[in-house]
Amino acid sequence: MHILLAEDDKTSRELLRRILEAETHTVDLAKDGEEAWKSLEAPSRRFDVCVFDICMPSISGIDLLERMRAKDAHRRIPVILCTALNDRTTVQRAAALGVTHFVVKPYSRTLMRDKLEQIRAAIEGAPEAEEPAFVCRRLGIDADTHREMIESLLADAHECAELLRANPDLPALQKLLMRLRGIKGSCLTLGMPQVAEQFRLLKDLIDAHVADPAAMPYPEAKIAALLAELDARLAQAAARIKTPA
Repeated sequence: MHILLAEDDKTSRELLRRILEAETHTVDLAKDGEEAWKSLEAPSRRFDVCVFDICMPSISGIDLLERMRAKDAHRRIPVILCTALNDRTTVQRAAALGVTHFVVKPYSRTLMRDKLEQIRAAIEGAPEAEEPAFVCRRLGIDADTHREMIESLLADAHECAELLRANPDLPALQKLLMRLRGIKGSCLTLGMPQVAEQFRLLKDLIDAHVADPAAMPYPEAKIAALLAELDARLAQAAARIKTPA
């Protein structure tokens, strides 16, 4: 994979470069956040993964992540944040911004390899949806039962989406978290990994807000963007189960 590595400490940057290149990845280096952002914006470059140190001058790793999630061209790039800090506020902010993985220093070749393999598997192996026939065989159900279960799940998913659009208060959000977890699991069981991923992202955002509302205000704009994408994925899922005319 093509990786953008941003680390302001020269020794740490060189160590991590060697770890990544030993796993046959191509690595572009940036000595701070400003240089990393210029690399991301360069039209001739495309990165599969970004690895950022959090504490960097000019633009921090978390600030870089926030910029990326706000821009369509970079929103979907997986990001690993590396830091010596593991305080609750830092972790919560990273989770709310949709960080892919969070690694606490010192670096470990085994840990970095495992995180990157998880990302590679997600990029290469996650289909939009499993074939209905495969899901039926896996679960031991017939096509009609599968269709009924999908229809029920989609109805529940739409209801949760509407509740989120209503800007619920904290007690309502706490109740919604349980439903979001359940829907995510059901989506995976019924062969809809991409829909499950949208619910995971929503759950992580709300989880961070519920854990500490003062430090993490309700991320209305980010939730709205995720809900818009969820609507499209739910419509695709509904279209797949329609009985041919």
